[in-house]
Amino acid sequence: HFFAGAPYPAFYPPDARNYQYKRHLMVAVDGSKESEHAVEWTIGHLCRSGDLLHIVHVETAGDMDPRLNTPTSRAFPDAVDLSLMVDPEAQEQYWSNAVKRTEEMLDEVYDRLKATHGELAGDGEDMTRFPQPVELDAVLDTTFEPVAEVVLKRAKDLKAEMLVVAHHSRNWWEKALVGSVAQYLIDRSDVNVVVLH
Repeated sequence: HFFAGAPYPAFYPPDARNYQYKRHLMVAVDGSKESEHAVEWTIGHLCRSGDLLHIVHVETAGDMDPRLNTPTSRAFPDAVDLSLMVDPEAQEQYWSNAVKRTEEMLDEVYDRLKATHGELAGDGEDMTRFPQPVELDAVLDTTFEPVAEVVLKRAKDLKAEMLVVAHHSRNWWEKALVGSVAQYLIDRSDVNVVVLH
C-alpha cells in the first residue's frame, strides 16, 4: 500500500530521532502557502519545550488524476481515464516523481523555517528548547483511500496530541467533487484538530 523509496522520515537535527518527547504535534502540508502558514502558526502558538513537530505530506493514488478518488468517479468509473492504473511503468514513474516532488517540497518547507528561525534545534538537552526539533515525513499511499483518512491514520500512528491543517477556499463544485480534508477531520477525528483559515 505504500511506495518504497521516499527518504523519510528525516529528523532535524538527526539526534532528534532518539529523544523521548513529552508531546507529538502534527501539521499536514501540501505545498500551499496556507499549509506553510499552519506550520509557522504551530511553532509560534502550540509548540513548547519537550515537543516534537511532525510535518507530514500525504499523497494517494487518487492524486494521479483528480477524478480518480471522487464521488463522481466512484459512481461512474467508466468516465475516468484509468491508463495510469493499468500501466505498471506509468505507475512506477508517477510514484518516483511523487517521491522527488515530496522531497523537494518538504525540504523547501524546512529551509524557509530555518531562514526564519535559525537552526531549529541544538544538541543534547538544548534540543527541546525553541527553536523546535522537527520530523519531516511523507506518506505515499498507493491505495485510493481518501487523503484525509490517511492523514488521520498517520496522526494516530504518531500518537499526536494535536493535528493542524490549513483550510483551503474552494468553489462549491470543488467541494462537491473532492470534499474537504478539514471538514472530514472535524467530523471523524478523535485526535484534537486545529483548522487554520
